[in-house]
Amino acid sequence: MRVTIRPATPDDVTFIEMLLPRLASSSVRPPYYTEEQMIAGTAHHLREAIARAAGDELLIVAIADDLKPVGFLWANTDRDYFTGELHGYIEEVAVSQDGGGFGRALMEHAEAWARSRGYRYISLSVRPANHRAKAFYARRGYGLEVERMLKVL
Repeated sequence: MRVTIRPATPDDVTFIEMLLPRLASSSVRPPYYTEEQMIAGTAHHLREAIARAAGDELLIVAIADDLKPVGFLWANTDRDYFTGELHGYIEEVAVSQDGGGFGRALMEHAEAWARSRGYRYISLSVRPANHRAKAFYARRGYGLEVERMLKVL
């Protein structure tokens, strides 16, 4: 199946929000957030990103050859804590179905976006329990940089 990548528009909000439960599934969701909190918070930030359409951000949708949207990716520019160097950071990525190369196509587009901006690297965060995503990213050449720890008070 062929996939086309295009910028997200306000018309894509419904489709993108439909995918948000995948990002907040109980198998990968931290216990201190409810599914509703994660979905509402992510939806809020994504709506703002679509409205901004800022140059330092990338918000794209993958379209299958049957012209249906099958995934989205949101990346922005971040600054390295130690060096101040700018780099790409993938905020969210989700596909409606596994297989088909949709996630790969979105990641390749984000990596090309980061390279085109002169960034030396691109990073992302992934939940420790999300083994499928971690394996997918590892196959793409991503490696563990830091583990973030949190204590609920």
